[in-house]
Amino acid sequence: LPGDVFVEIPADAFSQINAAVNRELVAAVVSGATSRGLASFCDLFAGAGNFALPLARAGLSGVMVERTPSAVRAAQRAAAEQGLTRLKARSTDAERALRDLIQEGQRFELLVLDPPREGAPEVVAKIAGLQPRAVAYVACDPVTLSRDLKPLLAAGLRVVSAQAFDMFPRTHHFETLVW
Repeated sequence: LPGDVFVEIPADAFSQINAAVNRELVAAVVSGATSRGLASFCDLFAGAGNFALPLARAGLSGVMVERTPSAVRAAQRAAAEQGLTRLKARSTDAERALRDLIQEGQRFELLVLDPPREGAPEVVAKIAGLQPRAVAYVACDPVTLSRDLKPLLAAGLRVVSAQAFDMFPRTHHFETLVW
């Protein structure tokens, strides 16, 4: 990962398959956060910390949410070994975590989402409750991305940039980062 950050990925956890392109994608999220002067984040669908660990290394404090317990434990070990004390982790599904964070009155300047191919319609419908200044949505399916953007736009957020990452060269598949 960029910034001399390492991540440990258990066999049962999701990870991006193309390491070189993933470094570019993670760098774009970190750069987007720092250029916007953001200080806190919530990373939903965090995996083993692909975005959360580099964001913490960049000085942001945050919470990562992942439903795969082994991925959360791996991210916690990696954070501890790298001295990333500003990162907290929750082992639960994104929808439940979002509901709990809102009930707790938590606020985050940045919300990062990298959901599975089917997207996250139940989650994006509630994002406004965290009152983020920015959302970084990473998607591998343009159709679900389009569907998931609608409630965000209805909540008053606006698309300011979209960038494609050729994670799967010589195929029609790509990752998209939308701010």
